[in-house]
Amino acid sequence: MTFLGLGLGALMFLGYCVYFDRKRRSDPNYRRLVHERRHRQRLQTMRRHVADREQVAMALDPNDQAALELYFLSEMKTGEELISQGRLDEGLTHLANAIALCAQPTKLLEILQATFPECIFRPLVAKLLEMRQRN
Repeated sequence: MTFLGLGLGALMFLGYCVYFDRKRRSDPNYRRLVHERRHRQRLQTMRRHVADREQVAMALDPNDQAALELYFLSEMKTGEELISQGRLDEGLTHLANAIALCAQPTKLLEILQATFPECIFRPLVAKLLEMRQRN
């Protein structure tokens, strides 16, 4: 008898959950609200990610070549991945960070000019100039 009561209680609880979930999803504003919440979360994550990267760049010791090299490679890889995903502005920011850190930026720019199409290389140069003007 106890198992029947527990089973019936569990079934009622599941019915309650299904009922309110269907009611919530049938709300006309549900999709818009979910989209807005996800957009806010993405923006917060991006802001945190950018802030973390800036803190790492500030904390880098100019005398620690291994850490600088690791950061350089990380920025190059991240930039290339973001560009391949179609997130051009973010990818160019990472590439510009790597170029700014490079010991020989002109040689790196020559290599990137030969590698990247003109539609990517020009905004990269513009991003570098913008970064130099800010600093």
